[in-house]
Amino acid sequence: MARNVDFRLDIRAFSTEVLNSEFVLEEITRTAEAIQARAGEGYAASSKHGRKRALAMVYTDTPDAMRDNNRNNTLLKAMGGRK
Repeated sequence: MARNVDFRLDIRAFSTEVLNSEFVLEEITRTAEAIQARAGEGYAASSKHGRKRALAMVYTDTPDAMRDNNRNNTLLKAMGGRK
């Protein structure tokens, strides 16, 4: 007969050890760079370790890219959003 197991997730340890790990940072960096490549010239990607989790972002780096994103929702489309 199976015995009950008491399982408690330590959220702080999970955040530190998993969400902010080097592996997760590499994966989200790779994803951000893929989105940047799909968006085209004038867009940039960056990533860093945050307080609780690894973070990445893709953003407009030039005025032309800002106008392009404003008119065409380029970043949204590059992420796979509505077209």
